[in-house]
Amino acid sequence: MGIQGLLQLLKPLMTEKRIDEYSGQRIGVDSYCWLHKSVFTCSKDLAEGRSTKRHIEYCVRRALDLKKAGIEPVMVFDGAPMPAKGETNEARRNGRKEALEKANELLKIGNLKEADKQFAKSISVTPTMAFELIKELKKYEIECIVAPYEADAQLAYLFKIGYISAAISEDSDLLVFGCQKVLYKYETNGILQEMNMENLYKHPTFNFSRWSHEQFMMMCILAGCDYLKNFKGIGIKTAHKIISKTTDLTRIMYKIKLEVNNIGENYQKEFLTAMYSFRHHQVFCPVNKRVVHINEMDEQVVKNAGNLEFLGQKLEDKAAQLIAQGKMHPLTKELFEVEESSALKRKKILDYFEKSGPIKFEKKPKKNESDFITIVQYIENTKKQTKTSKFFNSQSNKENIINEDDEEIVENSANNSKFEKIDISDLFKANVLQNNEIHRKEPETDSDKQPTSNSNQSFDSISSLSRLSCYAYRSKLL
Repeated sequence: MGIQGLLQLLKPLMTEKRIDEYSGQRIGVDSYCWLHKSVFTCSKDLAEGRSTKRHIEYCVRRALDLKKAGIEPVMVFDGAPMPAKGETNEARRNGRKEALEKANELLKIGNLKEADKQFAKSISVTPTMAFELIKELKKYEIECIVAPYEADAQLAYLFKIGYISAAISEDSDLLVFGCQKVLYKYETNGILQEMNMENLYKHPTFNFSRWSHEQFMMMCILAGCDYLKNFKGIGIKTAHKIISKTTDLTRIMYKIKLEVNNIGENYQKEFLTAMYSFRHHQVFCPVNKRVVHINEMDEQVVKNAGNLEFLGQKLEDKAAQLIAQGKMHPLTKELFEVEESSALKRKKILDYFEKSGPIKFEKKPKKNESDFITIVQYIENTKKQTKTSKFFNSQSNKENIINEDDEEIVENSANNSKFEKIDISDLFKANVLQNNEIHRKEPETDSDKQPTSNSNQSFDSISSLSRLSCYAYRSKLL
């Protein structure tokens, strides 16, 4: 990952600082670097497909540490793989497969420590893992941006337009993409190493005075990068020596041939492809909300580059925005299932009522209670003794008599009112038991003693019309 030997070459120019020295600034974070570190906390679980959140918690804690230091973090994530890095990505996939096989072998012999290391190397950080992290970060109102392709290029562009003042990463590619200030080796104790490209000319050993960024980029490509492998025998020092003498591509190829017998027929074309990938990488502009190039391409560049498929597919604005927000998979272009926050749900409800207008509640018409009263009064006034009503169990009392017509009226009214029939004798029996309880508690006096029948006879003496009134009142409540 990155330029071979570059960070070691630039080590004398790095200065040790504390993270709180950047308080009040907006700092970009290469989030995949943190995710790659976090898998060591749960490598075996991830490799075996078990559910875990430890890697997510690790990254969230580190982001919150930045906020505690007074820094506004901007978490940047990788998007789709660059077509120009096809060989590199294939080699990494094979390396992860081999690491998984080694991990299982070490696990069998009981070497857990080495097995965990190999499990960590076998883990591929995916857009789905990034999506889970983005969901958690947004709960703390931390800004997240998913790049169309490389996060390194996205961070360099954000620095270029002044959106961030520095970037936290472990990848040296940021310097080649043009990020002038990168914070390396940021530890949990707050100590880091700052690399400021403005101090490049101060290198104590290598002469970078009057060097352009184009020369620096060409040196890095010759030394070996993700877009083009270096030749054996040509490292960062030899590359510096060649570029110090010439920047003409034809002469560079000639000098390489002096170092290497055979460079192949396509090397010059592949070298140009690597240069254009660094110089004109596609990134998302958070200001204009669309995909742009780090540096715009003129007609001559397009002519020299020929087919630009190695730069990746150009995204439409809507798709680019959804990817940048972490709502769309950058490779498959499928939407993630996003859980709506309570605030968003509340907003949708308010928007709905704002469009549809206020709710109109219709008052239900009250039941006509006069029907019950009229029926009872009618029956009390007539008192025709024709037959025993089926509504009552007691047949000994003459007042339990009701006219057939009256009974039909009551029954029809009951059916229309949709009440349930109850055993009224149970209700009155409960009242009698309660009265008996009261009489037992009160001591009797001579004046109170009167010849009476037992309580059950008292219960039977209650008129059927009174029971009918209770029956009607019960239906009104239901």
